[in-house]
Amino acid sequence: MSRVEDRGTARNRIVPVEFEAHAAEDGTVVMAGDKIVGTMGSSAGRLGLAMLRVDRVADAIAAGVPLLAGGIPMTLRKGAVADLLKGADAK
Repeated sequence: MSRVEDRGTARNRIVPVEFEAHAAEDGTVVMAGDKIVGTMGSSAGRLGLAMLRVDRVADAIAAGVPLLAGGIPMTLRKGAVADLLKGADAK
């Protein structure tokens, strides 16, 4: 596949995320099982922003694999899941 064909699809997106207790620090790697799926960005309290790889997160959600940032469980904020899965379908 040529680079020209891939130009219209972004693999990474900034996604709003939520933690149960406190957010992971900036720069913390986000994992889904044994795969790196992104990096944490800024956060405040239990909320944060993460740069996530759309296709890998969509696969993890479909397989029921939890997302962890520095060992701390995180979830995508309401509405972010639909947007993320829509982006994964564009591949």
